[in-house]
Amino acid sequence: MNKKEIQQKFTVCGRVDEKVFNRLNKLAGKAGISQSRLIGNMIEVSLDYLEFMDQIGVIAFTRVFDDMREKLKSDPGRHMAECH
Repeated sequence: MNKKEIQQKFTVCGRVDEKVFNRLNKLAGKAGISQSRLIGNMIEVSLDYLEFMDQIGVIAFTRVFDDMREKLKSDPGRHMAECH
């Protein structure tokens, strides 16, 4: 491995419930890789997907609907009255 191929790695910690842990363990075993590597791969794929969604404007678009949903949750009667 030459110096260009050496990448600094960072540790990311988090908590998952037992069901998620067992699912990760099962899939990592089937793939023949460590849970750490599986999680790293999943993060990378998810980031690629989210960056693509951001490029085409979907993330900003969904934020508008999230804001609307939160406003409706906070006072649904007031917003429904405004619609009529």
